[in-house]
Amino acid sequence: MEHGRKIGIISTRLSGTDGVSLETSKWVKVLTSMGYKCYFFTGESDWPADQTYLLPEAHFSHSDIRGLRQDLFDD
Repeated sequence: MEHGRKIGIISTRLSGTDGVSLETSKWVKVLTSMGYKCYFFTGESDWPADQTYLLPEAHFSHSDIRGLRQDLFDD
């Protein structure tokens, strides 16, 4: 059994060239160089499938999330 250092990154989307994805990529490079194995929890991803748990309900455009955002932040 492997007992290496692991870290999880949570985001609504890790895909493409948006700011969050680019910054996450930088952090993954740093953390990997420090010996961490990075895993991802997200609603949309173009990252390695073996390191990613994809849950559509985590995406900011999912109908449940849009409803929450509307209830919480819209006047």
